[in-house]
Amino acid sequence: MEVAVTGIGVLSSIGNDREEFWNSLLEGKVGLRKMKQYDSSNLITDFAGEVQGFDPSEKLSESEKKQTERCAQLSYFAASEALKQAKLPADFYNHSKKGVVIGTSLGGMLNGEEFHRQWIRNGLDSTDKDLLLSYPIHTSADFLSKCFLLKGPKITISTACAAGSNAIGYGADLIRNGKADMMLVGGADPLSLLSLSGFNSLKAMSNEPCSPYSESKGITLAEGAGFLVVERLDKALERGAEILALIKGYGLSSDAYHPTAPNPGGKGAYQSMQSALNHSNVPAEKIGYINGHGTGTPANDTAESIAIKNLFRTYANQIPISSTKSMIGHTLGAAGAIEGITSILALKNQVLPPTANYNEGRNRFGMDFVPNHSRKHHFNTVLSNSFAFGGNNASVVFERFNSSHQKSIEDQQEEKTERVVVTGFGTVEPLGVGKEELWDSLQNNRNSLEEMPYTENQYNAIVGAIPSERSYRKLINPMVLRRLDLLGKLGMASTKLAMDHSNLKITRYNNQRIGVIFGTSSGPLETVEKVNRSIIEHGPEKTKPGLFPNTVMNAAAGHICLNYQIKGPTTTICSGGVAGSQALIYGYQLIQNGILDVAIIVAADEYHEVIHAGYDRSNVLGNDPSPFSRNSKGFALSGGSTTIVLESESHALSHDKNILAEIKGYGMTSDAHSIAGNKANGRDYSIAIKKALADSQLSWSEIDGIYTDARGLPIADLCEANAILKAGGENTPVTTLAHKNGYSVGGLSVLHIASSIYSMETNRLPKLDVQEPVANLNYSMGDVTLDKAENFLINSSAFGGGYTSVVLGRYA
Repeated sequence: MEVAVTGIGVLSSIGNDREEFWNSLLEGKVGLRKMKQYDSSNLITDFAGEVQGFDPSEKLSESEKKQTERCAQLSYFAASEALKQAKLPADFYNHSKKGVVIGTSLGGMLNGEEFHRQWIRNGLDSTDKDLLLSYPIHTSADFLSKCFLLKGPKITISTACAAGSNAIGYGADLIRNGKADMMLVGGADPLSLLSLSGFNSLKAMSNEPCSPYSESKGITLAEGAGFLVVERLDKALERGAEILALIKGYGLSSDAYHPTAPNPGGKGAYQSMQSALNHSNVPAEKIGYINGHGTGTPANDTAESIAIKNLFRTYANQIPISSTKSMIGHTLGAAGAIEGITSILALKNQVLPPTANYNEGRNRFGMDFVPNHSRKHHFNTVLSNSFAFGGNNASVVFERFNSSHQKSIEDQQEEKTERVVVTGFGTVEPLGVGKEELWDSLQNNRNSLEEMPYTENQYNAIVGAIPSERSYRKLINPMVLRRLDLLGKLGMASTKLAMDHSNLKITRYNNQRIGVIFGTSSGPLETVEKVNRSIIEHGPEKTKPGLFPNTVMNAAAGHICLNYQIKGPTTTICSGGVAGSQALIYGYQLIQNGILDVAIIVAADEYHEVIHAGYDRSNVLGNDPSPFSRNSKGFALSGGSTTIVLESESHALSHDKNILAEIKGYGMTSDAHSIAGNKANGRDYSIAIKKALADSQLSWSEIDGIYTDARGLPIADLCEANAILKAGGENTPVTTLAHKNGYSVGGLSVLHIASSIYSMETNRLPKLDVQEPVANLNYSMGDVTLDKAENFLINSSAFGGGYTSVVLGRYA
């Protein structure tokens, strides 16, 4: 199925709409100026790319401004412009088939920084707790969903500088796979002290506007947003939309080389470009222009240039390449989206944007970098590159639309071709490190919740759960261990257990067909807190270079890829409470689409006092959580990690694997209701459940149990109970582990995958003790022995109204 772009919107340092932006690109206008938002006197540069004259009041009410922050506001302006150009009638697509994928590195970080500043200077009780509502990295996606009534898939990707390109590619995938008809895709990031201080510590910033591919003295950080409206080509033509371009395909890869530096030979970049061409069915000689990653650092510019030469060989010197970061700056998670928009405008206008600040006497690579001046050029296909910290690489192929596409439209989504099976799992959870401990805890109804040693502040609740570090440190190579923060340790340990359980062997012959998909709600918050505290107490110039690389959300996945030399697609999903299940779904889809043979799914979240303080300040924690109970005071948090190994059926059988279960289908929706809230009636949640059943081709009579996301917060539990009732599951036994393991926000659903396998083996469900239930469901009270244990529904939800349902079944 062809995927069309019908609208684009952009804000950057060179323009606050696409017309101003494009005219500035044509002129080679440089928007890198002395920064105004922050005092740069102690940084190695004064330059940044700031959005000029941005006034949120132009489009947002006072209430909307209060409940958002700069990232969400930039996103809204760019998305509004894209939707206006698309001229999409509100009722043309079913709301549950319209979604959003956003790429961002920082999200609501500015509000987090301010909350932290208040806490350190004046104490926790004096903080503005409303800042926490828009701090989570997925808030921008929640806000766009609410504003534009997007009730389909809602996903936040955080792979540092590759996030925007990844968002475009995945949004197109969701359309090709029939999970959506229209997606709003793109990226946004604000300028942040965290980023400025971190790159300053690495001495990676240029002391003047960056000069990619020539002087290469360092990067210039920037802010901005770019969004695209993408939809089924057949439907776009049916409604008479202008087709700006086609998204032909994309490729992801992992360098598996270093936490911050690219592979010097450009091998990861080569692989992502090659994968994009393969996925797009476009031969290399058809590429007419490359919008390069071109950050302006010696390592990045050299690695990318080598990769292009190796891929395109003799043709490499003929392909025009430019880096628009030379004018815009490096907008991190927005970069791939803004550069995708640049690529589309270049295609549409048949003009190449230049590489500004280019020293023509210093062409070290002997290629055409479109130096300093735009020029006319006839071409039909563009390759846009984004390469990031953690070794994340993403490349996207755009193609000019012409009448021949109209004659060859395929109006059906891509069919499933491979069954996807589970061949191993590993748990580093309060209920058990490894299968044996977890099975024993489930068998004996063990409760891992305990009082946590947090005494610095007065908390409403003090109960939680974490696995003992001593129990999992031994699973990690000591040389690797010293580079890891808490999130990295958890993910590395559970992955070791899962790979051993699956008997997965990684070699140089198969490592490009194996990927790592990581899901986390709060990410490496322990490290982020250390860096922010240092900035607040000692100034941005004192940030430790050893800490900064682990502040990005995708760092843990990068460590796993590096340790095991995994070089296939990798990404990190950060959609709050649905992060783990969405990671599972993405891996499942990559296998079904034939991109991967094996997907290693990691769902991990930290738990420590910083996280406890934030949730406690938001009044959602309780000391005695009782899921589905009307009078429960709140949930108890936990930290941990669960890794699931997914394989294509053919790969598993050819390697004589013990198949534990099969992923049979899924559904993803959102309620477009509010930031940090969920619509209590559960209607949109129920649609996710119905979609999962339909995708699995199963009826309720074939579902033997539901592992729910209920956690002991009555308003959230009521939403799910209503969803189950509306979907027709009132007679199916329901359970959860949130009251025994603690609520691992982004990872509970993936732990429930492992627990569902326990249920298949034992015909038992974990026990609930529901007092005064919020709704009449079939609660798993007492020792429930199932008549059959063939198929289980696993639900998850996020504050902000994201919902997923996955069906796991016995393999036969």
